Amino acid sequence: MLGLSLNGADAFNLVDKGPEAIDTVASEAFRSFWQGKAELRRFKDGSITESCVWGEATDPIGQKRLIVRSIVQFLLHAHLDISSSNVRYLADQFEVAIAPFPVKKLHETIEERSLAVVRAFDTLGRMMRDLEQLPLTINAIVGTDPVFRYTDPDPPRPTASGLLANGRLVFLSAKPIHATIQLEASGKWPSDLEAIRRLKTAFYLRIAESISKGKETATNKPLAQACNDCLDVLYEQYLFRFVIIHPREITILREYLADNKVTRLQQDTDESIALEMQATILPMLTGFLHGLHQQYFSFGSVAALAKRWLYSQLIDSYLWPDECTELLLAAIYLNQPVQPPIQPQTGFLRWLQFVASTDWSKDMIVVNLNDELSSETIEQLEKQFYDRRQSFPPLTIVTPADAGKYGLFGRRAPTVEILNRVTLLAQAATRLIDTNYRMVQKLQHFFEPSWEGYNLIVHLDTTIVTPIGIRKSKEMAVQGATSLYAKPTKKDPAAGFYPVRFYLQELREAYGQFAIFFYDPCGGDRIAVLWRPQALEEKPFSTTHVNGRMVTEHGALHLNVDALVRDFELLGQGLVSRIERLR
Repeated sequence: MLGLSLNGADAFNLVDKGPEAIDTVASEAFRSFWQGKAELRRFKDGSITESCVWGEATDPIGQKRLIVRSIVQFLLHAHLDISSSNVRYLADQFEVAIAPFPVKKLHETIEERSLAVVRAFDTLGRMMRDLEQLPLTINAIVGTDPVFRYTDPDPPRPTASGLLANGRLVFLSAKPIHATIQLEASGKWPSDLEAIRRLKTAFYLRIAESISKGKETATNKPLAQACNDCLDVLYEQYLFRFVIIHPREITILREYLADNKVTRLQQDTDESIALEMQATILPMLTGFLHGLHQQYFSFGSVAALAKRWLYSQLIDSYLWPDECTELLLAAIYLNQPVQPPIQPQTGFLRWLQFVASTDWSKDMIVVNLNDELSSETIEQLEKQFYDRRQSFPPLTIVTPADAGKYGLFGRRAPTVEILNRVTLLAQAATRLIDTNYRMVQKLQHFFEPSWEGYNLIVHLDTTIVTPIGIRKSKEMAVQGATSLYAKPTKKDPAAGFYPVRFYLQELREAYGQFAIFFYDPCGGDRIAVLWRPQALEEKPFSTTHVNGRMVTEHGALHLNVDALVRDFELLGQGLVSRIERLR
């Protein structure tokens, strides 16, 4: 077994230039070594040299990443007569997990899909900034979706459409793309929260009207529809969902009255932080990580692989926020002394090792994007972290995008239990590779979950699960698509219609005190349920403990599992096919 450390500056070169033609001795040696691959080429600078060509400029990035494999296979066959069938080149096996499926191109990757979204968004943004006759000018259009960071394991596909239903325009899209509209400053915004929201709806209506009156030709003209809380725009078969957030909304949500009932004070709330995240923090993070991907082209795919692995283990973004995955990976690229990974597979294995080996109770992860955090700030935060560890979240990540609320991205999740679970899963995955490196060719061992240990399995109607554009976990072992020009078998649902997501949200809000719900958002057809240990404990009879419990013969309260299972079935009527009890 041999390992190759690639030079990121040259590893993806399509043409390797050799000696100039006038250097006959060196040219002869070059041709002897490269045999039939060597050819004489003239370049734009006028030079004529011996060269080896490994691809075309139009080749997808997934194909360019394997140029070194082509070189290795060629040299082994040319000089040692070793056939490529006898060589195992471990570089892209894990990328099957995020390869578009079905595919139109053999080597299409999520980078191509993400780039198509970004280009369409940029064009639409220019159109919207040029809109006239608006009460306030649109200063900026900022994307907040993971696709703008190139980290979405299943980037939106150009399959969105619109239709008329009962005289009303309805958009169909499996995955609307989220962005914010930043308007020019004005002091005329109201100070009442409901009035601000009504005014935003009026802006959505005016922007939609202006788009419909635009100068674009019918072939590339956007379609827009205003809603109460957003603006939907269909462009180039992508559905973009825009929101306007005014800083005054965040200020109002922070306000509360002091004990004297007169003085207004400010304090962050869950609602104000969520709005601030959408308005300023996520756009800032998106800009940072977009730049990191431009610097290290493997970053986006590695983040997508890491997310896909977490999803496959039934850890969705509710249990482990996507931004935490991206930031942990950014720490690997920025903080570790070794060269950042060139191949996504290498980066993913490093991410697994990092998660498996980090002591989260003692380590604060600092992601100093663009070096915007001063050394004094970092030292002060580290001292606070060690002195008052319990006041920081279990997974503490510090970034310049935190808006002074350091540790913000891990504030809600993951919990200690989920953090420990992911650490154990990463340790098991790394042990599997350490034991036998050939296991990387058997993806089902990494991307299929274990269903042991759960109390319930909620089976879903697969015809209602939102379709995806990558392989589901159980399809990881499939080596090729049935057709290179296959089309999705399902039509996109109505925009914003996510039956499983809504069902999960209701389960977690109503029954989160009793159970933890696990799900793979990439086409998963089952929800795993684990009763919380404290919920299984007998409680003394009191009104605070009655909900979800039944009285035992001893007068104590015990978890009413039968009633809860019936509730799960009723809540998911039409979506849930059956509920299986494991223990």
